[in-house]
Amino acid sequence: MKPQKMMQLKNSRSDMLYQKKIRLLIAGVITVCVCFITLIACWNGFILPKHDPEAEQIVSDLSEQIQNEKLYINEGYEIYLCMTPIYKDELLTVNLVNCETNNVDIQLMIRDIEGNKKAVSGLLYPGEMLQKIRVDNLTDKAIQLEVLAYEQNTHYSAGVVRVKTEWKIALED
Repeated sequence: MKPQKMMQLKNSRSDMLYQKKIRLLIAGVITVCVCFITLIACWNGFILPKHDPEAEQIVSDLSEQIQNEKLYINEGYEIYLCMTPIYKDELLTVNLVNCETNNVDIQLMIRDIEGNKKAVSGLLYPGEMLQKIRVDNLTDKAIQLEVLAYEQNTHYSAGVVRVKTEWKIALED
């Protein structure tokens, strides 16, 4: 007797199930790829900044120096900002205050005169202040302070305030 050859059936039920699983797997991979491409195409590149860990609650009696540096912004909010910050030990004293009556979160960005970022704070919620921000290697006296405001619920931009100024050195005690 001759041994018989086993031939695989081309249209067997298990082969059809295998092909169906492969088609579903390929369709799933294509769907996931299309979703990722759509998300990447729609993303505007904005990542919400985190809350600033150095933020403090506003003290009830702000000094007269801070009171004189109040800025009223056309978009309907007000902030306090030190116009001539003091630089000592790589800390810049800015006394940035987000007033309790505001409905925006604010963030401070320090730039040199060429527009290069030197430091960025986290978000300050209404009723919070940032006294100092760490700025490494600040060699030029001329700087630009930028206060960026974000709507609280949507985090859309609520305006930017840019102040060109010069820092001064703190007098030793």
